[in-house]
Amino acid sequence: MRNGTVAASLSGESAPRSCSRMDRGRTTRLKRLAAVTLASLAAAGFFVGGCSSEPKPSTSPDGFLYATNFASDSITGYSVNSVTGALSQLPQFPLPTGPGSEPSSVVAAPSGNFLYTWTNDGCRAYRVNRQSGVLTEISGSPFQTLGAPVVTDPAGKFLLTMRADRPNDVSVYAIDPGTGAITAAGPPVTVGRFPHIPAFTPDSSFLYVSSPGRIQIFSFDGTTGQMAETAASPFFPAESPGALAVIGDFLLVAAFPDAIAAYSINSSTGELTLASGSPVSISRLPVGPMTVHPSGKFLYVVDLPHCCSDDDFRDSGFSVLSVNPATGALEVVPGSPFKVGTEPSFLSGVGVAGSIDPAGNFLYATNHGNGVLGYRIEATTGSLTPLAGSPFPAGLLTLRTAILSQQEVSQ
Repeated sequence: MRNGTVAASLSGESAPRSCSRMDRGRTTRLKRLAAVTLASLAAAGFFVGGCSSEPKPSTSPDGFLYATNFASDSITGYSVNSVTGALSQLPQFPLPTGPGSEPSSVVAAPSGNFLYTWTNDGCRAYRVNRQSGVLTEISGSPFQTLGAPVVTDPAGKFLLTMRADRPNDVSVYAIDPGTGAITAAGPPVTVGRFPHIPAFTPDSSFLYVSSPGRIQIFSFDGTTGQMAETAASPFFPAESPGALAVIGDFLLVAAFPDAIAAYSINSSTGELTLASGSPVSISRLPVGPMTVHPSGKFLYVVDLPHCCSDDDFRDSGFSVLSVNPATGALEVVPGSPFKVGTEPSFLSGVGVAGSIDPAGNFLYATNHGNGVLGYRIEATTGSLTPLAGSPFPAGLLTLRTAILSQQEVSQ
C-alpha cells in the first residue's frame, strides 16, 4: 500500500508523522516533495481566463479540473459546473502517467492550452483539448527539468521549477506558445534551503522566494526570463517566513509560529516594509500555501493546531483573512479556521489551498489524499461551506489540483 499520512514542516524540519502503511524510502521522497511542491495553487495551478457573469446551463461543463494521484500514478480530470460547483469525472480519466511515476505538482499555463506535472520521469507536459478536457502528452515530454514545476510568470511565458535541498535553486524555462515545449532560459539561481513557492508581483517585475529566516528578492525580466537578486535582498523579517502571496502592492507572508504579515512593496526596488497592524495572529500554525480570492479581498491559509498528534493532522483547516488591498490591513474572518475535511493528511492539506474560480464562488481542496473537496465561498465574508457531493472521488494520495475555466476552454 502506498497510501498514508506524511508530515513535513515548511522549514524543512521533521514534524511528527504517521506512516503505518508506507515504507521509509517512500516517506523520505514524500517529505522532499512537500518541500519542493508546496504550492499556493493560486500560482501553481489555477483557473485560467475569465468567467461569464451569466449562469450557464447545468448540463454543460463550465471548465475542467485536474488532480494528480501520487499513489495511483495517474491524473484525474473533471468537468466543473459553475452554478453548483459540482465535479463530474470525465470519461477519459484517470489518465495513467506510467508505473512508478508518482505525479505530484501540477501547473496550468495561463493560456489554458497546456498542463505540466512533476513525475519521477521528469516534467510531463500535456496539451489540453479545450472542448473535451482530454490531455495529450506533447512531443519531447517528459522534459528533464531541474526540479518540479511550481509556477508560471503572470504572463504565462515562463515556467519555474524548484529544487529544495542541496541543490536548492530555482530554474526558469521558456514556454513555446504553439507547442507547449519548454527550454531553459538560463542557469539555475541559488536560493535558501527548503524554499517556498515563489511569488510574483502582478507585473512580473519582482519575484520573492522565502526560506527559513529570510526572503530573497529578485528582479525578473519578462522578456528573457532572467532573474537577478536585488540590492534589497535578502530581507530578514522578525518572524521566520513561510508561504507567500501577493495582493496588489503587498507581499503577504506566513509568519511562524502563528501569524500572517503584510509588507508593502517598493515598486522601484522591490524593497519590503511592514504594513501597519501586521502581523496578525491566526492562533494556528500556517503550514501550507496561501491563496488570494480573485477580488483581492480574502486570503486562504492552510493551517494546523500547534501540536502534532495524528488527530491534530486530521484537524487541518483554512484560516480566512479579509484584506484591505489599499492598506494591507488584515483581519481574521469569524468562523476561522474552516475544517478542510474528514481526515486530511498534512501533505495533501498543504496542497489544498487555492483552486478558486475567477468569479470567486468555489474553492477546491484535497482530502486525506483520496478525493477533492469543494466549498462555496460566501461573497461578503469569504467564509466556506462544503458543497453537496463533496468530497468528489479521485485516485490514491491526491496531492494537487489545477483548473481551467470554460470561457478560456471554449475560445
